[in-house]
Amino acid sequence: MWWRIYYEREVFTSEDGSPFDAPRVGVQVIVQEKDGDYTLIHGRDHFYWEEDRGGWMTTEIFGAIDHLMRAKRQCLLFGRQLSDEDWRKVHERVRNEVGERQHRYAREYSRE
Repeated sequence: MWWRIYYEREVFTSEDGSPFDAPRVGVQVIVQEKDGDYTLIHGRDHFYWEEDRGGWMTTEIFGAIDHLMRAKRQCLLFGRQLSDEDWRKVHERVRNEVGERQHRYAREYSRE
């Protein structure tokens, strides 16, 4: 499984290390690809990794607590609010790096 975690000014990828090596704070978008299916994960405050549940997920505070109590190995990341302009820059970078086609057809997990 291939994935990329987008922060305000940096990107951490599956090529850089494991989910457990990723910076914990400031997540904006996570993109993961599994069997040709691209998923954009964003729009909530907490993100967690569970390989046996399909990889990256996003959740609210109660889901984050559940992850910490239930998962054999906990990997919890935190989002951070950006200005509208900075948010647009991050999402433009996602479209440019992942590709317009994959972005357009990706399933999106968001509160929007």
